[in-house]
Amino acid sequence: MHRKGYRMLIAALLLLIAVLLAAMVYIGGLLLRKPPQAPVLPAAMPELKTSKDFQPDRSVLYSVPEGVLTDGDGRKVKLSSLRGRPTVLIFWSSWCGDCKETLKDEFPQAAQSARSMGAAVQLVCREGVREDSRAAAEAVLAQLGLQEQTLMDPDAALYEALGLHWVPSTAILDAQGRLMYTASKLPDAAELAALLTYVNNPAAQTLRFVETKLTAASGAPASGYRIEEGTAIPGNTVLSESLGLMMLCAVQLDDRAGFDRAWQAVNAMSAGGLTAWRTVDGTRAEVNAALDDLRIIEALAMADDKWGLYSHDAQIRAEALYDRCVRDGLMRDFASLEKAETGRAVTLCYMDAAAMRAAAAYDPRWQEAADKAAGLLNDPAALVSEQLPLYYARYDAEKQAYEGDLLQMNEACVAVLNAVRAGVAQPRTLDWLENTLAAGPVYARYGADGQVLPGYEFESNATYSLLVQIGAEAGRKELARMALERMERRRSFDPAMTGGYGEAAPTEHFTFDELEAALAWLAWLAME
Repeated sequence: MHRKGYRMLIAALLLLIAVLLAAMVYIGGLLLRKPPQAPVLPAAMPELKTSKDFQPDRSVLYSVPEGVLTDGDGRKVKLSSLRGRPTVLIFWSSWCGDCKETLKDEFPQAAQSARSMGAAVQLVCREGVREDSRAAAEAVLAQLGLQEQTLMDPDAALYEALGLHWVPSTAILDAQGRLMYTASKLPDAAELAALLTYVNNPAAQTLRFVETKLTAASGAPASGYRIEEGTAIPGNTVLSESLGLMMLCAVQLDDRAGFDRAWQAVNAMSAGGLTAWRTVDGTRAEVNAALDDLRIIEALAMADDKWGLYSHDAQIRAEALYDRCVRDGLMRDFASLEKAETGRAVTLCYMDAAAMRAAAAYDPRWQEAADKAAGLLNDPAALVSEQLPLYYARYDAEKQAYEGDLLQMNEACVAVLNAVRAGVAQPRTLDWLENTLAAGPVYARYGADGQVLPGYEFESNATYSLLVQIGAEAGRKELARMALERMERRRSFDPAMTGGYGEAAPTEHFTFDELEAALAWLAWLAME
């Protein structure tokens, strides 16, 4: 090869070697380099929040909050000075874009709707939060063309006391100053009108829903319903249970017309002084449910005390129920409407001694039955275990023993309510209910070890309704408040079922749940 060619080859090889060495040095540097470090965040930096974190704290609901705001002249305005009518407080901030949109688009019509119903509507700006001030707030209101005055909440003290975490937020107090509703939004005009009806009388709103949407012209409410295409569709079954509860609600709400409609429906389902436990498409069952008839008698007694004219009916039914359902001083679960047959079962959730004592005013024989019912509920052996101090389901009168420890929680709560009303509830039972509720949901069924049974990890609104009544009757306000808060999580303000409970969806809803909720509100307000 030519000498010049050798020199060119050697030069090319040397260049290639140099390139390879440079590449090796670069790659080695990459391998030896430390991986990038995550940025160090300040210890005080808050974690990102989810939408749930911005929802109000519901633990302060149904209390009577105190607070001091300031008006345009710098004068102090105590929250207590706003009592006397429902008050809607709209919390906002001048720098909040959502607030400005809400005030411009939704607030005027919603405020007009609320004021037409006799409520006060008040804007409240959080003074000092991100340097917000009255001057900034008034400038925004003027820019939006709103002729509204705003109160200032120094350092957001009231905002925090009401458990709010977002602006805009709404808080509604009733005429007595109780905090009845909070939400991290401003309801529109229709929803705010429904909310104010609720705030004025929660039990009446629920009873009206049952009377207008679920009750036939005969006065009989369906036992269940579904929501389809925005309409409540009642079922074809009527229960004496619903009628008795409806009468108890109506008499306490001074709804004479509603009471008489339900009473008329009871008579249509009755024979010989007893009420068929249900009708399906108008066909009457052959037996009664003794507890339902007992409730009807108690409702008649209450109506007679309030309005008069029901004593004769109460006496006829008290005598008929005793003759047909009481054996050896113990009320049995049912009797035939047409035959001389009485059931043998003694179910503890039927042992409503207080209602029996009401019946004793019309037939003195009921006093013995009331005493025996209270005796069963006062018996420590009637409770399943130390871990589950709730009542057994039944009492075997022949064996003189309790049985049935797989408790359906609604029935268990009715038995406890009976015991409370009779004055014989055992403290450990009430403690277990309160502690279980404080720890979380109360589920549908528990075993003797106090643990929820597999497959029953679901809740019933009726359970919480009954727990409100238990707490109110027993003077355990925190038990009642916790149960009321969980019950009201399920309340609907959807136009299809305003005053009912649950989602407006084509799933089965039960009238029992609605009526027990109305009774829960009546018990809570009576305690207040």
